[in-house]
Amino acid sequence: MKRENSQADLAKVMQIKAIKRGKIVDVSQPEGVRYVTQWEAEAGVFRVWYEGEWIDVACPELRIYPGLVQHFVDAFEAVYRASTLYSLQCLIRNVRAGFIRFLAFKGVPSSVSFEDINPQMIGQFKNYLDSANARTILAAKKNHPESNTLSVQTRASYANSLVRCLQYISQDSFTGLQKHLPTFENILHYRNAHKKKVGIQRMDFPQYLELVNAIQVEIRNQVDSYFEGQEMLAVGRDQLSRLKPRQGNDRNPYRWDKATFLAKVEQIINDEGFVDVFRLRQLTYDKASSFDAYRYFAPYHSDLAAHLLNFGVMTAANLTPLLNLKFHDITTHSRLGTIGYKIWLYKARAASGGGDGNQAIGVSAGPSLEEYRADPSLKAGLRVSLEFLELWTRPLRKIHANMNQNVFMGLKRNGGCSVLGGSNSSAIMLLVNKFCDRNSLERINFQSIRPTILDEIEGRFSDYRVTQEIAHHATPDTTEKHYLKGYSRQSYRGRIAHRMEQRSRFHANDGKSDPRLLQGQDHVAATPGFGCIDPYSSPVVGESSGRLCAAYGHCPACPLATADIEDPVSVALYKALNDALYRGSERMQARSYFDKFGEAHQVLQAYLGQVRPEVAAVADTFSFHLPAAE
Repeated sequence: MKRENSQADLAKVMQIKAIKRGKIVDVSQPEGVRYVTQWEAEAGVFRVWYEGEWIDVACPELRIYPGLVQHFVDAFEAVYRASTLYSLQCLIRNVRAGFIRFLAFKGVPSSVSFEDINPQMIGQFKNYLDSANARTILAAKKNHPESNTLSVQTRASYANSLVRCLQYISQDSFTGLQKHLPTFENILHYRNAHKKKVGIQRMDFPQYLELVNAIQVEIRNQVDSYFEGQEMLAVGRDQLSRLKPRQGNDRNPYRWDKATFLAKVEQIINDEGFVDVFRLRQLTYDKASSFDAYRYFAPYHSDLAAHLLNFGVMTAANLTPLLNLKFHDITTHSRLGTIGYKIWLYKARAASGGGDGNQAIGVSAGPSLEEYRADPSLKAGLRVSLEFLELWTRPLRKIHANMNQNVFMGLKRNGGCSVLGGSNSSAIMLLVNKFCDRNSLERINFQSIRPTILDEIEGRFSDYRVTQEIAHHATPDTTEKHYLKGYSRQSYRGRIAHRMEQRSRFHANDGKSDPRLLQGQDHVAATPGFGCIDPYSSPVVGESSGRLCAAYGHCPACPLATADIEDPVSVALYKALNDALYRGSERMQARSYFDKFGEAHQVLQAYLGQVRPEVAAVADTFSFHLPAAE
């Protein structure tokens, strides 16, 4: 279902203010609001309200400067309101590591305000970033060995983060800040900080097929293991109900019977939630079995990688929109008996451009989970992944009501729960790498799935519009400029030029060379049934070099033409051409006909004389009519 952004503004503002005052602790996020940020002075952290939970970003140095706090809070919230949580966290950390630590290093009084920020202070900040002092402080904080200076990219990140905040804060009647803002931007500009752009990575198609097969194998194993665990649980519950309490030095029964152990784990989950795995080890004294026990009740983050990749393969969508996917963003429809999904994905970049950021894509659902279990030959589509994840994560969603709509949520290694990827897409890449390692695949980048699919679609259909539809782009320009390879763009333009030449030839010889007769051939000769080595360099008198040859009927005698007397269809066309030459001879004077088509007629007769009887018999079953050659 499409996310609505039309809630009453007053109610939204009141809810945000209540959250900032700390009077709302565990509520769903205000509709249409991505981030709410507040400052906890005692703890020295920024608390970011995101997707129904508070996420802390430490910045203890800012406690020294209370006059800067609220304006930074508002700036953090405004600058990245349409970006990912990870981008917002990076902004806060950059301001802390750069400007706030600079103030502490210089011993700036705690009463400083934004009116006190002037070009001299910004110049000192620039010198600080360029000196070894900034690197020394950072190395001390991270226990890294010291080096001369920060990298130019790091310095530029710290500087740009401050500039973006000052651009927003300068709107709050800070006349001095407004006056000097262009100077600040000029001082803090690092001209040599641009990173070398890396093109979009792609996989070889065989590598892509190996990935798809590995996804199917892992999902099948997960489904089989889960339902095997459900059968053991049914037995274990009965055994647990008849089990007597331990007395004295009796052996721990859960250590020796897996079914009873799983039933006991289920009992703990129902009573206390997913506790630390160490608690389970007290039942089994076996680290491996205690860690794996939770997999019968809920997935770990690593288990979600196969389903996330399955979504990427089935939708050709990018990583970030998929990580934010909710169950209520997916609706089911049926057309001609086939079930499909309409999936609403949120794209931050589209939202920052003035739209609502919601994009609908339609995909096939595939078999149901029940059908998939009954037939081992079926492949897991989106429906299998969705129904299985809904079933597998049900205990988690009962416990964590604020996240119960997230599709990709799972257990952390210590037993806690979180949404997959919550704050850092690089963590997802680690999961994808581990998926590749355990399936003996070459490591890939998740972002390479989409361009690989689009390249294959473009190669098969040779049409930008088909590729554009698969990519869900608003205009074909986006597809061409950002997703297709250089040779794909060049090939596409070449095909367009070739079609234009075919149209010109069609009109030049009054429709005798009709490209629709032999579809699928890039270089079709002027006469149907023949091939051509180079149709743009015709040796026939009267044809222009660089233009598609329009010499209909001359191909049998042309040195660039190719013929196939073993193909019944081609032989049938040669017979039709023989008839066309005969009809043309009746309309032309004998001398003119001999000069123009005499050699072609002789060669064609030689071709037909060499056709084997069995090929000729099949060719007689075809009936073609070609225009008269004249």
